[in-house]
Amino acid sequence: MVDDNHDEWSVLQNEYKRLEKEVEEGKIAEKDGEAIREFLEHDRGKNKLTTVRGHATNLRTAARRADVPLMESTEDNLSDLLSTMRSGAHPDVKDEGIGVSNYQKVFRVFYRYHSEVGITPEDIEIDKEEGRQVRPPDLLTQEDVDALLSNCFDIRDRALITMALATGQRIDAIRTLRNKHVTIRGQTMDIRLNEEEGTLKGASGSKPLLWSKHYVKSWYDNHPYHDDPDAALFCPKPDAPLPDDRDPRGPIHYQTIRNRLHRIGGKAGIEPEKKVYPHLLRHTAITRMVLEGLNEQKIKKVVGWAPDSSQFETYVSLADDLSNDSIRRDLGLPTAGNVPVLGRPSLKECPECGDPLPETKERCPRCNVPLTTFQAVEGDDYEMGTQDPKDVVEDMDKEEMLEMVQAIEEKLSDG
Repeated sequence: MVDDNHDEWSVLQNEYKRLEKEVEEGKIAEKDGEAIREFLEHDRGKNKLTTVRGHATNLRTAARRADVPLMESTEDNLSDLLSTMRSGAHPDVKDEGIGVSNYQKVFRVFYRYHSEVGITPEDIEIDKEEGRQVRPPDLLTQEDVDALLSNCFDIRDRALITMALATGQRIDAIRTLRNKHVTIRGQTMDIRLNEEEGTLKGASGSKPLLWSKHYVKSWYDNHPYHDDPDAALFCPKPDAPLPDDRDPRGPIHYQTIRNRLHRIGGKAGIEPEKKVYPHLLRHTAITRMVLEGLNEQKIKKVVGWAPDSSQFETYVSLADDLSNDSIRRDLGLPTAGNVPVLGRPSLKECPECGDPLPETKERCPRCNVPLTTFQAVEGDDYEMGTQDPKDVVEDMDKEEMLEMVQAIEEKLSDG
């Protein structure tokens, strides 16, 4: 079916030009460019130009964002690509993620035409058309977190979930951590983000694990490759069936985390009322930080937003709704004092020293371990993206080190 809409034809021609340009620039594999052009010629004989133009845009965008060319992809490759776009983990999409149903639909018709790739079109699931905007009842309450942790399949699940909720970091930042990025300093435990591998979108530095230390340390101490500093902190289990070319000490896939959270949420009885997905942990954690009273600029540094980012307003709005007595009552949310308890488990004892905790749990009164991001930041337990001194020294040449020593000597002599 062909129509004569001049404007739509002009837009489609521009899509062809963009595709050609991105192939020339090496952003899209040549074989993908050829396959997309061939498919679009076929598509023009069956669909309206508006439909063909939509297919062209989505295929070009997907081919540019894919780590593996579309014509070499497996169903797992496509699933990983869609998951990173859906969650916001992909560097080319906004932090809160995007809907991917249009990509799923075009993949079905594209791979039906290019059957030689070997992907079964019917196996590509289409997401339900649901808005991605998070609402107060979507967030994880204390009761939800208790249920999730009680229904985890193993200590690795508990470590990952609590780390994400305590730090508010993106799942890709957590997924790509290596054992060497974990530091135990007395009563506290920190992670240093992996800036070489992770999709961090501006996040950096060291993050204290707060109340999640107990859960993370339990996994860390029992890690199957504990003595290998380069092994992924969250690696596959040794008995997990893996392809021959997969590094057993590498990070688990995003899709694995997503599927596991979904199963845990169902087992805990949270789903289907709430959908438990990786980025929900971050949504919940950041809203909790706002409720704790952490200011805008400090939250931006903690979670890795640019200074001029407007995303903070989303979480202020969520926190305002959750602080409203009538709204909170309608939602049936549990509270501690005047602030809803979000994104952390019930803490009856200090996870560090085991001492009973008072109702207001910001720091342990006995060992002084911070239990909230606000207390960690305000108490200088939180490093706001600065470089490790050891790394600074390792990066210096001999002349720079000599200058540093001389500066220290001058400082001491002046004192």
